Amino acid sequence: EKHEVHRLLAKDSPLLIHHDLRLSPTSAKKLIYGSISTPLNSDDNCDPATNPTVQHLRVFCDLLPDTCICIDVNPDEWTDAGPDYDEAQACVTISDVLGATAHMLGEEVDLVKYALDSGNPDIEGRLHRAAKRRYSMLRNRQPGDRTYCNDAKARGYLMVDYLGSKYLFNGFTFAWDEDMTPWFILETRREKTASKTSSPSPSTTSL
Repeated sequence: EKHEVHRLLAKDSPLLIHHDLRLSPTSAKKLIYGSISTPLNSDDNCDPATNPTVQHLRVFCDLLPDTCICIDVNPDEWTDAGPDYDEAQACVTISDVLGATAHMLGEEVDLVKYALDSGNPDIEGRLHRAAKRRYSMLRNRQPGDRTYCNDAKARGYLMVDYLGSKYLFNGFTFAWDEDMTPWFILETRREKTASKTSSPSPSTTSL
């Protein structure tokens, strides 16, 4: 049976959300007309992430090869479903996917992992540059609140820094494991600049 990713999450979808993965999922926006965008509403967040629906999902990103995000149905979303609620109807939603991804990317880099990765100058450089960009972005978002940025610096490197300059969400593609476990492959991209008119680079290129 063919599964499809929701149009707000699917790579190459004209309705793909705009989401800076360094920020909370509440900052994600969808296009509603032309270049006009708006935050996702409760109906969007409760939409199934896939069609047909699934109750278990795994997320993988090639920039985080040692990390797997495991997503299961969130029972809290279904407690008010009413007397006609059927447990079989529960499924992984857009909110589940974005929330679980944000939670993982917001985790501090494990000291053991960092000790291993810091021996690679390419990875170390990527982390350092990404963290500096993140601090600058946070400072610009809260220009009058130095504590906000200082608190972020105190946490050190986060998992999202492994994305380097490719911190923008570029959609999911579908894949299946050998045991038929569904997977979302997370694609990311750089910010578009006025001097570049080419399409976003795939997340496998250098950062």
